[in-house]
Amino acid sequence: MKRIRLKASVFAAALAAALAASDAIAASLSTPGPQSSRTDMQKYEFNIGKLAGALNLCRRYSLHAELQKLASLSPYGRKGLKSLLSFDGLTVGGCTRVKGYAEDVLRDKERLREYLEGSYNCSTGDCVER
Repeated sequence: MKRIRLKASVFAAALAAALAASDAIAASLSTPGPQSSRTDMQKYEFNIGKLAGALNLCRRYSLHAELQKLASLSPYGRKGLKSLLSFDGLTVGGCTRVKGYAEDVLRDKERLREYLEGSYNCSTGDCVER
């Protein structure tokens, strides 16, 4: 039990830092964001999907592929991916910022993957909470 609490507190600290990046992502990509009724983690998951979509548009395919794998582990991440399907307004400067945000998220990729795989079951094609 103590180990679970420790993992949760370490992840909570990482989440707090990541949410700051998530807000920056949302501000720099002028597309609809996650619903305000969602939890902070659900908003973060949505923004990871949104970031993955933006990376694809910016032709940053290897970063896109890594974030897409993470986003597809969450129903909110999948919605974020879909939110950019028709978006083509990224500028060169916007793509540079998006690349930086992606690198920030991927610094803690394994911890995020553990959280998402522990929270959702996506084996049937639809992600549902465990």
